[in-house]
Amino acid sequence: MGTDEPKKHEKSAEEKAIDDWLPITSSRTAKWWYSAFHNVTAMVGAGVLSLPYAMSSLGWGPGVTLMILSWLITLYTLWQMVEMHEIVPGKRFDRYHELGQHAFGEKLGLYIVVPQQVVVEVSTCIIYMVTGGKSLKKFHQTVCPDCSDFKLTYFILIFASVHFVLSHLPNFNSISIVSLAAAVMSLTYSTIAWAAALGKGVHNDVDYSLRGKNPAENVFNFCNALGEIAFAYAGHNVVLEIQATIPSTPIKPSKKPMWKGVIFAYAVVALCYFPVAFVGYYIYGNTVDDNILITLEKPTWLIAAANIFVLIHVIGSYQIYAMPVFDMMETFLVKQVKFKPSFTLRFITRTVYVAFTMIVGMTFPFFGALVGFFGGFALAPTTYFLPCIIWLIVVKTKKFSFSWFLNWIFIVFGVILMLLAPIGGLRNIILSAQNYKFYHATTFPIRCWAPSKWAGLEPCPNIQPDPGRWDPIYYYSSVTLEANISRHFSYGSRILIGNPNPELRIAKMEEEIKAEFTKNSFSFDDEEEILQKCEIVFSFPRFFAGREFTEGAKFVMYKLSASDLVSSWDLYAINRSLDSTVRSSHMGAFLEHLQSEQLNKVREKESGLHLYSNDVAMILNGNYEDVEGILHTPPDKRTLAHEKPSDSAQKTNGSRFTSGKPLESVTPFGSRKNKFVVQSTLNEHSSMQTIKVEEDHDNSEDDIIKRLQPSQKCSLLIDRSKPEPGCRFMYDRIEDKFNFLEDCIKKRATAYVSSRRYEEPVDPSVASQKSIFAVGLICCEEEGRLKEKPILLQSSVEHSGGQRVRLDLQKLDQFSIFPGQVVGVEGHNPSGHCLIASKIIDYVPLSGTSSEQHPSKRQATDHSLHLTNSSHDTSEVSLIVAAGPFTTSDNLFFEPLTELLAYARRKQPQLLVLLGPFIDSDHPELRKGTINQTFEEMFQLEILGKIQDYVEYMGSAVRVILMPSIRDANHDFVFPQPAFDIHPADFNHQIYSISNPGMFRANEVKVACCTVDILKHLSAEEICRNPQGGSKQRLTNLAKHILNQHRHVRCFYPLYPPAEDVPLDFSLAKEALHISSIPDILILPSDLAHFVKVLSFGEGNDGEEQRKCICVNPGRLARGEGGGFFVEINYRGNPDSSNASIIRI
Repeated sequence: MGTDEPKKHEKSAEEKAIDDWLPITSSRTAKWWYSAFHNVTAMVGAGVLSLPYAMSSLGWGPGVTLMILSWLITLYTLWQMVEMHEIVPGKRFDRYHELGQHAFGEKLGLYIVVPQQVVVEVSTCIIYMVTGGKSLKKFHQTVCPDCSDFKLTYFILIFASVHFVLSHLPNFNSISIVSLAAAVMSLTYSTIAWAAALGKGVHNDVDYSLRGKNPAENVFNFCNALGEIAFAYAGHNVVLEIQATIPSTPIKPSKKPMWKGVIFAYAVVALCYFPVAFVGYYIYGNTVDDNILITLEKPTWLIAAANIFVLIHVIGSYQIYAMPVFDMMETFLVKQVKFKPSFTLRFITRTVYVAFTMIVGMTFPFFGALVGFFGGFALAPTTYFLPCIIWLIVVKTKKFSFSWFLNWIFIVFGVILMLLAPIGGLRNIILSAQNYKFYHATTFPIRCWAPSKWAGLEPCPNIQPDPGRWDPIYYYSSVTLEANISRHFSYGSRILIGNPNPELRIAKMEEEIKAEFTKNSFSFDDEEEILQKCEIVFSFPRFFAGREFTEGAKFVMYKLSASDLVSSWDLYAINRSLDSTVRSSHMGAFLEHLQSEQLNKVREKESGLHLYSNDVAMILNGNYEDVEGILHTPPDKRTLAHEKPSDSAQKTNGSRFTSGKPLESVTPFGSRKNKFVVQSTLNEHSSMQTIKVEEDHDNSEDDIIKRLQPSQKCSLLIDRSKPEPGCRFMYDRIEDKFNFLEDCIKKRATAYVSSRRYEEPVDPSVASQKSIFAVGLICCEEEGRLKEKPILLQSSVEHSGGQRVRLDLQKLDQFSIFPGQVVGVEGHNPSGHCLIASKIIDYVPLSGTSSEQHPSKRQATDHSLHLTNSSHDTSEVSLIVAAGPFTTSDNLFFEPLTELLAYARRKQPQLLVLLGPFIDSDHPELRKGTINQTFEEMFQLEILGKIQDYVEYMGSAVRVILMPSIRDANHDFVFPQPAFDIHPADFNHQIYSISNPGMFRANEVKVACCTVDILKHLSAEEICRNPQGGSKQRLTNLAKHILNQHRHVRCFYPLYPPAEDVPLDFSLAKEALHISSIPDILILPSDLAHFVKVLSFGEGNDGEEQRKCICVNPGRLARGEGGGFFVEINYRGNPDSSNASIIRI
């Protein structure tokens, strides 16, 4: 006994000496505020910057719920950890695994806790190593864009060098200053992130739909987002180790100051997490990057400062998570391997650990994917449910008590999180690794100019020069690109495309872009920034929004001239109701829009097929919620109602659009959501409502009652203008064109004089110092888009012999002109070579009476109608209007048409107007030539067959009007276009076809239609200048161009020369394109954004008549592989008392 006591005492002294040397137990003098900033540093890591990205994968409802729920659950489990630190009297569980050993046993506790804790802490250190390197690189790129661009590997190495020094600080208390600085920085950069985003304001085209392109991707993104949220609450893995540094006595246990620090830390966490997550997602929607500081591009000094703050914070966070690992390593080496505690041992082990995390970080720099994977795989158990399990074992909570149920709920939640979260992260790691080369920049073939020192690079044999578009250049097989650097090439890298003089090339680009914007009456809010962003359209590759390279989606080279760029911006601005000021905040979304367009062109070229899904409306509307997954949609009963039971018919309808390369997928029409949702309204208080349509109502009692009720049959008069079915065309002569244009100019001049406001027009080409009045046709001096300076005015032969004179518009504050427009001009021509305009008159005052078309030109379709419906208000009519295509691009089932007719059965309009194309010549299946029936057979079966069923179902009151399109494969390719030659049997005056364009009267309501996309063509050719604060209704102004003319020259297609794809035949145009009077409803289907507006004509004073018209662009019923839109109109005597709704099919 006497000899055993000294040995036991000697052993206790040795263990105490070891404990005094180990990092966790060597110092127990910390205060409660040490706990506060240690916990803040441990918890508010770089994961906070990925929370908006996680929100974009979850959406508002699930995202907000999971954020708040995770905050509450982790606060509860952290309280459990603090309470269990000294749950056994006289003993402190200084380490997580010691608590696990007490709960599960000595060996089992180690096996359960240590692997998870090691994975959490080591993986967190690796992630912070990558984050520190990326923040340092972003800072370098921001403050010095002209400096050489170094690889991420070098920045990780620089970041690691700091830890090679700091890692030798002995314990937690020795790093308290570093931890305090990190905690302050975390709150600072989090505030910068959400405040800077809030200062930029919500993007005009912000989209809160899930960022995935198909349901499968949404599932993976959801799982990854769970991991990112779990990663944000990682402090539990070091909480016992932090509490071990606080002194404890029976009177003053450590849990009191520790819990005080935890409460403070969690308040800071709430101030960091919730504003960043919710504000970031609110401002950027699903376009936010996986690090919100990447999305914030301006101001540069603020972004640079934020990245430095992140850098300082992750330095402290790395040390907080590394300290328990150091403790484990040193405990094992000293207590198990029996190494003597020494500085040398500590220096070697900690240096090796830092080197290990650095090498792994360099090898796998997939920040977003790593966060999701480790957040779910390791952080979820140790944070969400392992504390609850230990609590139930140690505290021995009574079964079925509230605490028992609460803990089990949290355990189940944590297990589900652990199972789901790693799935998305692992997928992202795999995708990222596919295109990443270890310790190298990713290479892609690209044509560029590079410095002479690169002359050793092997030329690329697959790229041929394009002397028409490019200056003399060199061709190289590769250009270094970081795999997931989310920015463009820096100008300083001098990797420029085109002219091998970089500075001169940049200056030339800026000058050309600025001049083109100025010509088209645009101004800038931040000229330097906008021009820098626009330069990439000329020469720089742009990355996908996802920032990671996947098959077929690496980058797209823009090949646009300055004129093309401004035209694209013009269209983009029209569809988003932007004013004439080009704002820097809009350029990011605009360049993404260009990216999408260019990518589609590349795919189209690669596949060798026209991609019908690249409908311009999908791009210009900015609505991508339908673009989700290419899936084959099986036909339903209604779709197959008219299908022939032959193999050929089944092959036709069963074929699917395929190409050599996988394409972006879209939601199948049958799987779409948000059916029959109102997108915009006219004269309605509610701008968004859902119209419920029962899928199966054919046999419902209410529907039978409705069918038995008498319905008002509308009167219908159709203008019988040329061309007639079977007419001869392709006889267009130069004389016909001349006579058409000359007649327009002469009639316009006569109208001006008849208004008694203007004198007789004179020859504008004659020199005159006095102010003159001239009438002429707007012309381009050269081929291409109309530009402001080389504009010509062509007068009539009668007044000037058809001479052309240059038109100077510099003195005008406001104008809107396009080629082919006939205008009056007031101005003077001092030299005889240039008419300096002081006023452009593009409007002729309306007279009190309007010349209507002769009754012989109209066809009465129901002679007994006026007697039978004499008591009916003849100025009211209800109609549904839809424009083709009527089937999606992935099949020929005509499902959208079937759905539309089902909706019409429910709503029972008096008139159904269907506008072509019906058998779309641009459909992929038609272009491939794989169908086994004629176009006419398909039209009769799929279109007329369904319409006849609808008419038979609805009874004798319904009317249907069909108008062809020049895209109809079964009809004449000419414009103006004759009506379909249809003869439906047994349907007396119920289905009609009218010419394109055409007019008709329904209950004395005048309706005009044209299926040629005149709005889109005008938007591409028109140039305008508006005064400051002027009207921004560009689409309305485009529509007004069609009717804002005198009745004798009012025309459905006033543009000349016509667009390349419009087969305009002037021998048929004179009567067919003429609009005799302003209609009550003007229907102009277009690929531009859908709209319904009231157009006003005339000032209503000086005896001038004021007229109004409802103008509608119903959009397309089918858009690519998804559903589109149609319009429902209830006309009630005049536009002001009528209502209309544009509805998603």
